[in-house]
Amino acid sequence: MPVLSNEIVNVTPVTCTTDMSLEQIRDALAELPPDLPTYTGGWASANNEESNLSLPNAIPPSSEPELLEADGWLPKRILARYYYWSPVAQAVSHVDPDGGEIRILHALDVLVTEASVGQVSIVVSSRNHSLVRRRDGAIRSLERLFRSQDDRIRADFSSSAFALEDTDIFLWLAVKVYESPQLDAQIHLDSLSGISGTDASRRTADLRMGVDFQRPNFLTAVAEADTLGPIELKFSRHTAEGRSDFQLRLHVDGGFQISKTGIKFPAFQSTPAMMLRASHELLFDLIPRINDLYTRDAAWPTKRTQVIAGAMTDLSERYQSLLELLNERLTQSPGSELEED
Repeated sequence: MPVLSNEIVNVTPVTCTTDMSLEQIRDALAELPPDLPTYTGGWASANNEESNLSLPNAIPPSSEPELLEADGWLPKRILARYYYWSPVAQAVSHVDPDGGEIRILHALDVLVTEASVGQVSIVVSSRNHSLVRRRDGAIRSLERLFRSQDDRIRADFSSSAFALEDTDIFLWLAVKVYESPQLDAQIHLDSLSGISGTDASRRTADLRMGVDFQRPNFLTAVAEADTLGPIELKFSRHTAEGRSDFQLRLHVDGGFQISKTGIKFPAFQSTPAMMLRASHELLFDLIPRINDLYTRDAAWPTKRTQVIAGAMTDLSERYQSLLELLNERLTQSPGSELEED
């Protein structure tokens, strides 16, 4: 049950064309509630109370999607939950004493905001390809709603209104962590624990347990200008309220993964409230702010060239030293010199 209030939260941003306003979308979704007798998925609020998630043949609570007004950095948005049922394996079908079909209640949370004129952004609480794109899922339900106005409309899974400027931001963050981690008056980069890279042959490699410019495999990825990302990052935010900590896996589309153990706010909150707040802050404030700092860094193009050249030099010197050490060992090893008769 991947929802925004879970102990582990994943989000994927998608865009879709529509002329419908947020008010019209909310009202239309309210007319599409989940229906147990036909196992038809539908929309309700994201309230966890008596949600009945993961229960067999359960009925979701009667409620409607919420339209939340803009507040500071929070935009006007729809917060909704899409409930649906999935069949269970025949091996456990005996749990129904009447011998009827057993289906488990699941859900995805969705945030809908205006992306631009004639476009909305849809953020869904999963990064699982099958869940996000399932034919009877949340995105397809919204797509069908929009297509009732215009049959040409399709959800764009390759476009994100929250997308980072480009994948070079991951190298920029790696440099910032070690050279100037204080990004602005509030945001401080604490550590870079992992990063993925894809080379020119589309082969991928994942670095874990800390990433720095002393690791040869990271230097190689930088020197060869591999496409970096996603990145595993930890940073803190300091405000008058106190310190907040965020540890996340950040993707170039602006989506992310967070877990309860990596989130901390100054004041105690229940896990559902904390995870929902963290998702909102990252999505609508902190990640866009970090992206903006990157795009406004006029010195970065020159610095990037220096970083790549430096990685090449470091690798060359490292392996030249290793080659010299190897040759020295070989010349000193027994049998390296032929004995004369």
